Amino acid sequence: MNANVHSLEELIRHSGEGWILDWFKPREKAVEHLKRLLEQVNAAASQRFPGGSVRLAEKDLIADYQRSRHKVRAFIQSMSESRTPEMLLMVWRVLQGMEIERIDMRYILGTRFELEVALRSPYGDPPETYKSDDIDDAALIRHFGIMKMNGGPVFDGFYATRSER
Repeated sequence: MNANVHSLEELIRHSGEGWILDWFKPREKAVEHLKRLLEQVNAAASQRFPGGSVRLAEKDLIADYQRSRHKVRAFIQSMSESRTPEMLLMVWRVLQGMEIERIDMRYILGTRFELEVALRSPYGDPPETYKSDDIDDAALIRHFGIMKMNGGPVFDGFYATRSER
């Protein structure tokens, strides 16, 4: 199927995630809000990776959709669950192949939430650490593949939680 998309809204709808736009309140601000969030994630990527090796501008996401629809779809879903640019960047890095090395979460009822995810490169690059104090970011964990290998716990990859319509 040829994905002839030219805008973030078309990308979201073509990927089967139009509900993100339709459920947003007020509906007419949905695309503007998501574009702003994507710009913040791209700025976080530019700050963390000054050489431009990681880009998440609208045009980059559209181009990546042509090659890896499932990855872009999973990322779009993550944008509906998190408003933290750093954590969304973490999601993109996992989708690019980074391994989930460590997850630390601290929660105290009504007082504190802390989430830290450390990623390891399969190519030996230095580890990357992503942090959040927004409890909404805990929802991202449900997208991780959860399994056991040789009896040990493994979080592996980041996946869309809903099937395409």
